[in-house]
Amino acid sequence: MNKKISLFVLFLVFLLAVLFLGSKFIENKEVKVEDNTQEVVSTPISENTVVKQNTTKPAPVEKNIYSNTWVWQKTVMSDDAITNPSKPNAFTLTFSEDGKVSGTTDCNNMSALYRLSENNSIQVYGIASTKMFCENSQEKYFTDFVDIADKYMFSKNGDLVLLLPYDSGSMIFKKK
Repeated sequence: MNKKISLFVLFLVFLLAVLFLGSKFIENKEVKVEDNTQEVVSTPISENTVVKQNTTKPAPVEKNIYSNTWVWQKTVMSDDAITNPSKPNAFTLTFSEDGKVSGTTDCNNMSALYRLSENNSIQVYGIASTKMFCENSQEKYFTDFVDIADKYMFSKNGDLVLLLPYDSGSMIFKKK
């Protein structure tokens, strides 16, 4: 057992030495931005080797929850269970700047109030809907999760993500 611990400590010392000595040989230079679309990065690895890389910046993604209609794509739970809407494009949410949210499900129209606060917190409350009955509807599933969502964010490609409490899952919406 002591031999394993000694080997582990020796490995950690070696790793730290490599990281420390390696950082002495890598020197970062400043990043130049040209035309807001190209970025050239020069990083000397050693005295004789310079790596240059051209990258194209992606178009800016609009990250505005307001005045867009968001279409539910799926819900992903922390245990990797995925629920997709049985009727694509049927489930929507539209947030207005006055604190009202309206939407549709596979059966009814709905409306509610919502509040945004710091740290991307969201609270949807007072969900009301028309009362048509539809067999095999996912309406309750959808509205229950919208009701308990407590945070929101945007993915790198601009999808709205409503986060469920306790990191239990997330609802993903695309802009219509």
